[in-house]
Amino acid sequence: DLVRSRGLGDVYKRQVHASQRSPESAIGTATLDLSEVEAFSDLPEDARDTFAKAATISRITAGEEVSGFALAYVMAGEVDVAATLVDATASHLTKGGVLRARGTPTENVPLRLVCTTPEGCVAVWSDDAVTEAFTSCPWVEDDLRAASDYVQTLAGVTMGPLGDRLDAMLRDLVTSRLTVRSLLAGEVLVEAGSVVPGIVVVGVGRLELFDKDSVVRVVRSGEFLFPEQILGAGPAPYGARAGAGGALVMAGDRRTAQELMVTVPPLLEILAGM
Repeated sequence: DLVRSRGLGDVYKRQVHASQRSPESAIGTATLDLSEVEAFSDLPEDARDTFAKAATISRITAGEEVSGFALAYVMAGEVDVAATLVDATASHLTKGGVLRARGTPTENVPLRLVCTTPEGCVAVWSDDAVTEAFTSCPWVEDDLRAASDYVQTLAGVTMGPLGDRLDAMLRDLVTSRLTVRSLLAGEVLVEAGSVVPGIVVVGVGRLELFDKDSVVRVVRSGEFLFPEQILGAGPAPYGARAGAGGALVMAGDRRTAQELMVTVPPLLEILAGM
C-alpha cells in the first residue's frame, strides 16, 4: 500500500540489474567488537557480546546494497539510506553509524543501504536478535527507535511527489525547513472546518480523513495533507487523525509553506497538480 505505482518499471529494472546483498546472502560472519559503540553502551557486557555474535557481516562495494535488516551498524565505508522501492536517497551513514530500521510508530518504511564508497562493511541483525538483546534494557530499543524516526520520515517522504519530481538538492531545501512530528494512534492533527495550519506531508503510517465517525480517505507515505488548502489557506474539508499504528509527518506553518513555494517553484507545481 505504501508504494506509488509511478516509476515502478524503472525501479524493477534497477532491482534486477543492480547488485544486491540481503543478510541471507552476505559473506559470512566475523568477530565484531561493539564495546566502543555508544548506541550499545547500556547493554550488559555479556548481552553485548552475544548480540555481536548474532550479527551478519556484509562486505559490499560501490553500488551494492543491503536490505531486509532490523538494525544496521556501519563498520567501514559509507552508505546511502533509501526506501526499498524508490531511487531517491533519504539519508547517509558514515563509519560508526547505527540505524534501527523501525521508528516509534507500529508501521515502518522498509529501508536499504547502498554503498557509496569503493568498499564498505555493514553488520546487520534480525528482529529476533534485536528483541532478545534489548529485553533486559528496553530503553536502548526505545532510544534507537526514536533516533530512527527522522530517517524513517525522510524515507517515507521520498515515496511521493517530493521523491518523484524533486532532485536531492531541492528536496533537502524543503525537508530541512520542516519539522518531524510524531502522532499517537487516533491523535487529531486538524479539525474539520479549521484553517489548515500549513504544509504537512506523511512520512510513516497514515492519516485518516474523517467526517464524524466515518473515514473518508487515507493519506499515505509521501502524500500531502489537503494540498488545495495549503495553496488557498482554506478550511479543512475533513478532520485528519493518525491511523491505528500512529504516524510520523513532516510539517511547517503557513509562513514556511509560503516561503517554500517561492524558493522551490516545483513545489508549487506539485501542490497545484494534486
